[in-house]
Amino acid sequence: MAKRKRRVVLTAVLLGTVLLLLIGGVAFVTFSQEGEPAMPEIPGITVEDVNVNGCVDCHNNDIADSDYRLSTSLGELVEEGKHPDVSAMVTTVPDDCVMCHSQQMAEGMGTEPLGPMMHKIHLVGGAENHFIAGYQGQCTHCHGFKEETGEFSIKSGEEG
Repeated sequence: MAKRKRRVVLTAVLLGTVLLLLIGGVAFVTFSQEGEPAMPEIPGITVEDVNVNGCVDCHNNDIADSDYRLSTSLGELVEEGKHPDVSAMVTTVPDDCVMCHSQQMAEGMGTEPLGPMMHKIHLVGGAENHFIAGYQGQCTHCHGFKEETGEFSIKSGEEG
């Protein structure tokens, strides 16, 4: 008798679990299909591109008590002995940076190519990375996109 009672209870629990899974699954599917997914904000593709100069449009000193300009960051690296002073040569960023940070020049000079270096700086670290958290890691903040050809370019501009 106890075996039969255990079997009935076990069967009821299993059927209850299956029923809950089915109801939960239907509710999930219904909920997922109710509305259209939100369109991501991709500069230059789904929304207007307001940072047409790439790096220098975001790295600025527009925030009170903060100077995020690349020339300021580079100056700090020069003072620390981590980068030569190139302030007289670099006016358009990142176009001028490629003089030393192209794939070929970087190998010869023992520096890092610009592309991999920038991708590591901007796309590694998850939520702790300001570019990912604040700009959703969108490629078109740095890269221009031509709809007609499907080609990407690197945005560049003079620091203000």
